Amino acid sequence: MKKTVYGFIILLIFLLPVLYIVYEALSSSFSLPFLNIPCSILVSLLSNTLLVSIIGIFFAFITGLGCAVAVVYYEFPGRSFFEAALCLPLAFPPYIVAAVYKEMTHQYYQFGAGIENIWGAGLIFGFTLYPYFYLLLKTTFQNQSVIYIETGKSLGLHYRQRLFKIIFPMAKPAMFLGLLLVIMEIISDYGTVQILGVRTITAGIYDTWFSMFNQHLAAQLSLVAYVIPLLFLFIWTLFSRNASFYNPPNRWTPVKKNTLAAGQAILSVCLLSIPLLAGFIIPFSILVSWAIEKLKITNTAFLFSNLFNTVILAFIVTLASIIISMFLHYLKRNSRPHSFIHAVCWIICAQYAVPGIVIGIALLFLTSAFYTFPGTRWLVSSIFLIVFACIIRYLCFSFFSIESGMKRISSRLDELTRILRKKSIYRIMHIHLPLLKPSIMIGCIFTFIIVAKELTMSLVLQPFHYSSLSLRIFSYTRIGMIKNSALFAIVLVLLSIYPVFSLSRWFNVQESIS
Repeated sequence: MKKTVYGFIILLIFLLPVLYIVYEALSSSFSLPFLNIPCSILVSLLSNTLLVSIIGIFFAFITGLGCAVAVVYYEFPGRSFFEAALCLPLAFPPYIVAAVYKEMTHQYYQFGAGIENIWGAGLIFGFTLYPYFYLLLKTTFQNQSVIYIETGKSLGLHYRQRLFKIIFPMAKPAMFLGLLLVIMEIISDYGTVQILGVRTITAGIYDTWFSMFNQHLAAQLSLVAYVIPLLFLFIWTLFSRNASFYNPPNRWTPVKKNTLAAGQAILSVCLLSIPLLAGFIIPFSILVSWAIEKLKITNTAFLFSNLFNTVILAFIVTLASIIISMFLHYLKRNSRPHSFIHAVCWIICAQYAVPGIVIGIALLFLTSAFYTFPGTRWLVSSIFLIVFACIIRYLCFSFFSIESGMKRISSRLDELTRILRKKSIYRIMHIHLPLLKPSIMIGCIFTFIIVAKELTMSLVLQPFHYSSLSLRIFSYTRIGMIKNSALFAIVLVLLSIYPVFSLSRWFNVQESIS
């Protein structure tokens, strides 16, 4: 009974913003919902969002799949370097890369077309978000049993046939999950599309609220933006339901790599360098040159203040997400597969499908409704709303990471502690936490990186006299002073580089455990 009560309270807290946005959207003074949304504008916003998503997903998938296959199944000079370095674009927020390339194309426009269009936005999303595909597919390929590959050899299948008939079909759940993560990031993004002048559904919601001051229209557009990712999430749920593979050996066996010839090795290094150059090295080098140029006029007081705010926000959200995820798993463990607690966990994690702009607008509605209540005005003047919004949207990273570790802990260990009459806190501190260390670290790293780069919800919920690195960079970029924000952008990227490099190490630790 206690589990149900706790689960219901947590579910209500996480769903409150979305429920309120639905209420605002459907309680318009108009007789029919969505009647006051011009059809041509809605079609334009949705078509732009769809086109940018398709282009971004295509380039992210091709890049991530090719990189994962190369580093897992082939041996060539520099493979270990590329295995870790290919994650580096994850440290770069797409809006910074978009601002850098936009400024460069303005300076050298006579040598090529500008990137301020749907194709430019899609390419930038592809080269900055492909690490989602890369990490998921690399982990999947490394965890696949060698027995399946050896069986394909014994059946006379050559290497290409084994790829398309054995390896890729077994990796379909990871491929679709990567597609889901990338499309949700693209739909939720505001900074990149605003910098490049592409009108997506997120940009439409932001302009409707802050430029047109039309709350009902913003709520209705938010409801549309909420439904679109949910459809993809529902399709993924149907696709991955009851999908599992049996791994015959008891111990994980590394995949045997094929050594490439000299010419093929050089070609592989050149191809793997393209996403690394486009997504990290070139933008970072340009930012360094701009930072040196503008170093004398850069306000270091603002820099340290913004860095402190960014680290504090990321740390609080990461710590809170890990604690809540552990508590949810404590409620979920030993519960029936289709119990209420399992449904609560699924619904809470599905909040990642809600675009950040929707959560931000929903919390603005809530604060305006409760602003007259005594003791609530501190919500507007603190970072509590930003922290709450980030926890709602990014809790799934820590939850699923811990869940992958929980599945490896036998329930017999829990039964043993009960036999020894040990309390639950003893089981958590001395058994679960030591075994969950790799999973917790992966969840912490992912959450910290994403929250540190987060812009949309911070922009919507920004309290007075508050600024972070992402907000400072975007404010300079919006008025055409990207060079002045170069040092801020470098610090933000450097803040994420070590966690990004750590991802590969902790993924390898988790693979060896499994």
